[in-house]
Amino acid sequence: MTRRAHELFPHPAGRFRSTAPDPELLRAVRHGRPAAFTALVDRHWQSVRGYLGTCVADDEESDRLTGETFARAYRLARRDPPGRLPWRVQLFATARGSAVRLWRRDGAAAALTDGFRQWAAAGGAWPLNQPERLTEAYRILPAPWQTALWYAVVEQEDGELVARILGLRRRDARSLVASSLAGLRSTHVELYRRASAHRPACAPTVPSLTARAAGRPALSAASAAHLAHCPGCGDTASDLADLRGRLRRQLPVLLLGWWDGHGHRRERAAAALPAHPYAFLTQETAAPGPPASAPRARTGAAVGPSSRNTDVRASARPGLPVVQPFGHSGRRDGT
Repeated sequence: MTRRAHELFPHPAGRFRSTAPDPELLRAVRHGRPAAFTALVDRHWQSVRGYLGTCVADDEESDRLTGETFARAYRLARRDPPGRLPWRVQLFATARGSAVRLWRRDGAAAALTDGFRQWAAAGGAWPLNQPERLTEAYRILPAPWQTALWYAVVEQEDGELVARILGLRRRDARSLVASSLAGLRSTHVELYRRASAHRPACAPTVPSLTARAAGRPALSAASAAHLAHCPGCGDTASDLADLRGRLRRQLPVLLLGWWDGHGHRRERAAAALPAHPYAFLTQETAAPGPPASAPRARTGAAVGPSSRNTDVRASARPGLPVVQPFGHSGRRDGT
């Protein structure tokens, strides 16, 4: 059961909370209700600040770039409808672009973490040795399932926060996460079935993988022997056996390029919300904005790489998603 965006209620320090899902709050912002954005900031600030903490070594600079990320997000929310991917993924892409601009501007003097500096100096390349089928299965899922899996599995967020982001009661959110995982399993197996259709030797084993996806792990002796010597079937079976862990390791780096999962969890846990009211939001709400019917600009959609619209100087492999920052200008430098 979802709740309505108008059900914002005061919270300590003058903040507002809402049980409405993120897309509904973003639509409320688009229709002139900036208070809805404060609820979004409260949900996502610490994680975005944690992501920037894996890019930028200076705390004050990380705080400043976090505010800049949300200012860009607010401007886009006033103009454009929500996208399909989880909103936080696009916040991370925007934060990453801000850190890349800092590196381009200040070079060796930029207060960056060693890992991010090396990644940026190498061209911000997406990894070329990561398997793709699990990520492709994720992209096929309905948007609510993608959202549930990102927050509950990839980021391992607190269950109460996941429920608020989804606009559900906590028990309903848990049920949605379970359904999303089941859908991911079956979609992953179906993609593999299609990819292996030209290999007759795999055909008898694929139903066994489907049974595993449905929670029935028993394998025939012939299927077990086939898994032992077939890399494709063996990898798919390993994905199914550790679906949460593999999704957590593979998806962020393929969507974002830069990802330090352990560092992000550490930095997120240490991050604190800034004082309210948010300075960046006060400035943004004081400025006149475009009407809701303003033309849609070329910004934060999730798109594949092309010669005109790529996110970093070294682009991802063809067919992989490239998540663009809010306010993306089409430059090939991560900004």
